[in-house]
Formats: sequence, structure tokens, C-alpha cells
Amino acid sequence: MDSHKWKLPSLATVLAFCALFVALGGSAFAAKHFIDGKNIAKGSIPFNRLTKSAQNKLNTKQRLGNGSKGDKGDQGPKGDQGPKGDQGPKGNDGAPG
Repeated sequence: MDSHKWKLPSLATVLAFCALFVALGGSAFAAKHFIDGKNIAKGSIPFNRLTKSAQNKLNTKQRLGNGSKGDKGDQGPKGDQGPKGDQGPKGNDGAPG
């Protein structure tokens, strides 16, 4: 029987696979470490693509909503007097009398 001998891949093939893995790994690394909720535009992710916990948090916010504005509160106490200011520059001489 003739046994199959595996031929080693060429250097070009090995380098091509390395470049592919670095490119894919770099994108995944950037997505994991450099993209957070502040970088994502509002409405760019469909609701059904969010995790269940994220959907629940959004539903809770929508149920609670923004309530009506309450009555205006009382004015706070008067603050202490500030320190005395510096003396201003000397004015021009007046007209002779």
C-alpha cells in the first residue's frame, strides 16, 4: 500500500495564515477593548439583537418613563458675604472749580 505523505505548506501559505489570524484577532481585540456603549450610535443596534438583560433594562426604563415635573422647591438660605475686593485704580482728576 502506498502511504500518503503530507507535504509541508510553503512559507507563503504559512505567512498568509498568520496574516489572516492577526487581522481577525486584531478586529476582535478592538471590538472587545475599545468599543463600549458610549461609542455606539443610538438606534444602531436592533432591539432583538440585544441580550435579554439589556432588553429588560430598556423595558424598565420605558415603563418608568419620565414622570411629570414636580413643584418648585423652597429657596435655600442666603450665603455668607464674600471677601472684600481689591481697591480699584485711581480715577482721572476732575475739572478745576
